[in-house]
Amino acid sequence: MAFILELLFSSFASAAGPLGDTPNFSRIPFNASDSIGEIITISQDDLGFLWLGGRRGLARYDGYRIHTYKANPRDPKALGDDRITHVFKDSYGELWVATASAGVARLNRNQDNFHTYKIETSDGGKTRQQNFTEILEDEQRNLWIIGGEGIALYNRAQNTFTRHLTHSPIINSPILKML
Repeated sequence: MAFILELLFSSFASAAGPLGDTPNFSRIPFNASDSIGEIITISQDDLGFLWLGGRRGLARYDGYRIHTYKANPRDPKALGDDRITHVFKDSYGELWVATASAGVARLNRNQDNFHTYKIETSDGGKTRQQNFTEILEDEQRNLWIIGGEGIALYNRAQNTFTRHLTHSPIINSPILKML
């Protein structure tokens, strides 16, 4: 992962631009493997924070310090699972975190905690958590989350998700994976 980040930053540095002809890089004293494990996903929010999702938690880098977020079963406002599969910033500036077994969570910036959403089956049946692997937003600013058992659509007015295409073969189609 370090090689990929170095390559990415090197490609930005090779073109003259806002950083000038010779940008100055410095090492961040952060060992992801000690805190959040292997980094799976990276996103940047509207405030410029970098969000790193790993197999053992979530980290926020503000340019100076790293703050980590971990699951805590005794805290309903903590992440529900440390296994982060996707971090996504939507067009409203909201930060969303998909997890391997505890649904999807939205960052509450004012309180620096999370609201975890429980996704119901499309027939209105029992509530159960799902492994989510992708968060997308369409041209109409609808938020969609994709997991192994279905696709869910976020209703902003009701602050809920509704599941669609439960156990459908389309979930594992190559076309959907390209999105």
